[in-house]
Amino acid sequence: MFNRFLSHIESKNLIPGGTKVLLACSGGMDSSVLFHLLLKAGVPFSVAHVDHLTREGDSTADAAFVEKLCREYNVPFHLYHLESGEAHGVNFQAFAHDQRYRFFQSLSYDLILTAHHQDDILESIFLNFIQGRSLGGIYEQLGNVVRPLLPFSRDEISEYAFENDIPYIEDYSNMDTRYDRNYLRNEILPLLKSRFDNISKRVIGLSDTYATHQKLIKELLQVSKNADGRYRIAKSILNQSEVPSTLLYSSIQGFGFTRGQSDEVIKSLNSVGTQFHSSTHILTIDREELILDEKQRTPAIIAFDYQDQNHIEFGTYRFSFQIVDQVKHLKEKQFAYFPISKLNSTLILRTWQAGDSFKPYGMDGHTQSLKKFFTDQKIDTQLKQELPLLINRNDIIWITFHRTHDDYAISETDGPFLKVFCEQRN
Repeated sequence: MFNRFLSHIESKNLIPGGTKVLLACSGGMDSSVLFHLLLKAGVPFSVAHVDHLTREGDSTADAAFVEKLCREYNVPFHLYHLESGEAHGVNFQAFAHDQRYRFFQSLSYDLILTAHHQDDILESIFLNFIQGRSLGGIYEQLGNVVRPLLPFSRDEISEYAFENDIPYIEDYSNMDTRYDRNYLRNEILPLLKSRFDNISKRVIGLSDTYATHQKLIKELLQVSKNADGRYRIAKSILNQSEVPSTLLYSSIQGFGFTRGQSDEVIKSLNSVGTQFHSSTHILTIDREELILDEKQRTPAIIAFDYQDQNHIEFGTYRFSFQIVDQVKHLKEKQFAYFPISKLNSTLILRTWQAGDSFKPYGMDGHTQSLKKFFTDQKIDTQLKQELPLLINRNDIIWITFHRTHDDYAISETDGPFLKVFCEQRN
């Protein structure tokens, strides 16, 4: 299996040399095998693991297993704790999926590897079919997410783990048939495989044909990545179609959008500025086009002690902190200064949320909503979603590159000061 794996990633250039690689590792058989395949192939990588704090402590034991594995092989390890209560009543499985990928993207790696394999493709095809979404399965690469084990079956991976004595953990919640995927995996697909020869090959082949048709439609619609990294679809093409919603859905489902969202986009074509979100992309209705942007690798929130942190990475932004006695660079937008006496030791970086407001410096203490501030400053919708905000307690004290909070205005007698410098990486 190793030789086939190596040949596969090299022939398709799935993991180009020099890229920063992150492996999403649960500690289960599939991701543990991929961990060891990458080691054997000499691919430098780091590991990310999410502890969902579920299964009466078992998930935390899983995290400890993965962390120990990384220490043993000197692999950098990133851990995120996800509280089930954060889901606020929505479907926890879907919520956890979105939060996992948001965490992975926040770490700013070039590639994120997951251990999905051939059996996962079959399960996804049946799920999508049953739920009326599509005949699509799993993409080998979508954005910066790469799945190098797709050519291999679960049986092949299991055999490799056994032959190479690879340790892994069993998540017994995978046997819980209350979940649709587990029901298909454990109850339905074994019955179908026992009755129909080569069902995996046949169904996946049909899905590949379907994907080829979708690609053709994208080419006809000229859905391609522009030099600015954005995908664009002309409204005029949709307006000329007798089935615009179906045409649009065929074009954008590969970016994670649903058929229902396609219907809503068509209904909203005249609503310039309206946005629709998938787990990986943002679709914005512009005047003449639909614009698809890949979601930036920005974490939801970072809390930190500025006395202990000299630098913080927040998506494509890099912040530096220094305590100083004198103020300089006041006219340079990359710098901001705040009296230490007014700051809590813990500060927060996050992005804009609906309902945010603050007191812009120079407005005589008047409060303004961030929505209006962004409009007045002509900050476009996409940048608004990504721009970091620096928070002290409940105050937004700096809209990066734009304005500080009026209550934190400085004078020569306010020192010492926290000097904050921000730069954006390409």
